[in-house]
Amino acid sequence: MLAFAVIMSPAYASSFDVSLYDNSLSSCPCSAIEVRADVDNMYKSADTIKLWLELPSGWTGSQAFVQKDVMLGSGESETIPVYITPPCNSGEGTYDVILHAKSSITGNEIVRKITVETLKCHFVNLDLGETYRDVCQENDDDRIFDVTVKNEGKFSETFNMKTSVDWAFFSDSTITLSPGEERTLELSLETPEENGVYNVLIMAESSSSYASAAQEVQLNVKDCYNFDAQLLPEDYRSVGTNDSGSAETPNQSGNTVTSGITGMVTGDEEGYSWEAILIAVIMIVIVLAIIYIIVKK
Repeated sequence: MLAFAVIMSPAYASSFDVSLYDNSLSSCPCSAIEVRADVDNMYKSADTIKLWLELPSGWTGSQAFVQKDVMLGSGESETIPVYITPPCNSGEGTYDVILHAKSSITGNEIVRKITVETLKCHFVNLDLGETYRDVCQENDDDRIFDVTVKNEGKFSETFNMKTSVDWAFFSDSTITLSPGEERTLELSLETPEENGVYNVLIMAESSSSYASAAQEVQLNVKDCYNFDAQLLPEDYRSVGTNDSGSAETPNQSGNTVTSGITGMVTGDEEGYSWEAILIAVIMIVIVLAIIYIIVKK
């Protein structure tokens, strides 16, 4: 009988036990969940069971809480709540929270694993299609962007559309999207008069949850059609060059006018003829047509 008693009471038996009501749960990020644990003191005398949590990488102490010390008489038990709140930025997936318990008298230690599945409950996505654009000061079409907003969460949400500058405007500043729904908005820019490179942050923020998205676009604002046109005087007939390579043309008085810049002809009096004005207008139209074709390509 003595040998039988020794076999039934092994020396390595723990002096206490910890059991979980549920060791696998699902939750949205930023949402608190509660796990209950029963702590039983099976030792012959009173004992204090010390509890602590081991958290997944990247989580902080604010993401989980458990009572540190549980004082129990011999044969007593107590139900202890464990609170877990997955971080708001935690991605969709599974995370393990480890509950440690240790006897203050015997030193026995018990480890229990709690598996938490985080769901994509609240999520929004932004798509601008491009992150850089050359913007011509003279072309209003360059100042319009299509921004697609998609609700990839599990609940209908209202999103506020914002930018980091005060010269960008959405066609709708507030939109409500059902799960899986997307909408394309028009973003209009009133770019500054000063040329240069500007970084603009585009944002969509939920009015009721942590869901938010941001994308930056870089704008290179410049003058695309920067040129000068000059009308020729009415006494312009022909252009020749002298020995130095400068342009020469006769004026109304019969004198020759020489320009130090090859190809530029000037007059000294009287004004311009209608023929010269018509030629200049035709040249301007041709130049603008060529520029338009190049830009559209």
